[in-house]
Amino acid sequence: MLLVNYRSFSASSAGFSETILQLLDKIPEKEKVLTINIFGHVAEGDYLYNLEIIKQTIQTIFERKPLLSYVAQSPENENTLIAEVGYMPDTIRSTDVNYHDFPEGRYLTIDTNEFRALLVEGVMADNIHQSIGEQSLEVFNKIRQILNAASIQVENIVRQWNYIGHITAVENNLQNYQEFNNKRALFYKDSTWKNGFPAATGISMDIHALLVSLVAVEFHHAARMFPLNNSLQLAAHRYSEQVLANSSEKETPKFERGKLLINGQNACCFISGTAAILGEKSLCVDCVKAQTMQTISLIRHLISVENIKENGIDFSGELKIVHLRVYVKHAADFQKVREVVEAELPGINVFYVCAPVCRDELLVEIEGVALLNLKY
Repeated sequence: MLLVNYRSFSASSAGFSETILQLLDKIPEKEKVLTINIFGHVAEGDYLYNLEIIKQTIQTIFERKPLLSYVAQSPENENTLIAEVGYMPDTIRSTDVNYHDFPEGRYLTIDTNEFRALLVEGVMADNIHQSIGEQSLEVFNKIRQILNAASIQVENIVRQWNYIGHITAVENNLQNYQEFNNKRALFYKDSTWKNGFPAATGISMDIHALLVSLVAVEFHHAARMFPLNNSLQLAAHRYSEQVLANSSEKETPKFERGKLLINGQNACCFISGTAAILGEKSLCVDCVKAQTMQTISLIRHLISVENIKENGIDFSGELKIVHLRVYVKHAADFQKVREVVEAELPGINVFYVCAPVCRDELLVEIEGVALLNLKY
């Protein structure tokens, strides 16, 4: 099953307003666009100003304003903006989609005979100058209110993107990623998670802010949702204290390596942000090419028939990767990473941005979507 069909576009120009207009003009079939995630280099003080420019430009170009997330991560060329565009697949009708302008954030719902889905655009705190811990509390409170308004349970979240400003930085003796994990665990604690935690990515942004977007799904009939462990990696929510940041509170990252949704003959796997970690130990710490190769190997194993069976899931189909995001820590490594990805996974819709990973020694992280029995 396919909720969103991703395609990516880019544009470069001298000024931000001109570039964003050029970028949005490039997007075809605007009537089918559900979401737009824009990635670009931005100075700390310009983010909110740029965000308003994007919103105003979208308003003038799109008849139905898509959901927007503006992510402060730089492409290889700092003058370039990338748009990851989520299109409505052919299996969903425009009458199934409804947009909702809610004080806590915009979202859309998709209502079909088979399922109900919720997509939430990037949610931020009102004051991004607070600590990441304080912002996390506010953002998750807003998300709870959105879920309540949409009548969808927290445990129905299947995919979450967590963009955490300066992810490994330490403020007041607290690491930003650990503080986020502590507050995420607090948000999740009252849910049963009988189908496992969401697939997720926790990755850095270049500004001191937190941005969270998500997808939640509720099936009406006999479709199935499974957490997907990787037998080569320890589940992140089972990490030992040794690999968590020093803190008086040490909650583990509450996400699964993947989330598999099976509906009849169709299936979709959300692949969490994956890095070169075997068990819970970082590998190949000095070589970005080796880390990239190891990461791809881990993703292949995650979605393999053998690993899915090891998870106790009755499923024999072959999942195909159709979309990737690649996060590269150092701009100087873009070409090295690209060479490995293109050689190992040719012909896939993929784009690259510069973003530090949740451990200082990790140089690359890759996330994606894999599908069965659907043309993409």
